Amino acid sequence: MDVLLTPWLLWFVTGVALALFELAVPGFILIFFGVGCVVVAGALLVFDLSVTQQVWLFVVATLVSLLLLRRYAMRVFAGEQERNPASQFEEQPTGPAKVVSPISPQVPGRIAYRGSFWDAVSSQTFEEGSMVEVCGYAGSSRTVLEVKERS
Repeated sequence: MDVLLTPWLLWFVTGVALALFELAVPGFILIFFGVGCVVVAGALLVFDLSVTQQVWLFVVATLVSLLLLRRYAMRVFAGEQERNPASQFEEQPTGPAKVVSPISPQVPGRIAYRGSFWDAVSSQTFEEGSMVEVCGYAGSSRTVLEVKERS
């Protein structure tokens, strides 16, 4: 039998590949299939197992690792995030922007600001292409900016 086709090596490589795929896929599940593969690879180094025994060992090792380790691992690897932290809105946007859609006191327009397009309001009228100064957010909105004439 060729060295590259030894069963323990196939199980081991599959386990490592599944562990690496876990980095790209959300859910924190594939790592436990990888653990099952590595357990079978280790067992094949010690015991001569049939294919049926290998599959059963894989299923049992995967389920045991999933049931025993997932909750613990989720706590260890979970990040913390505040829901809408107050500091998120402390900084008011300011600086120059370009009008891409006309703005008037009655009708909001659009501006190009820091590489993105924003809805904008003003008490003045601005034509497309004119330069304006961003004063901050409009009212309590975090998606509409207030603009004024550049000084």
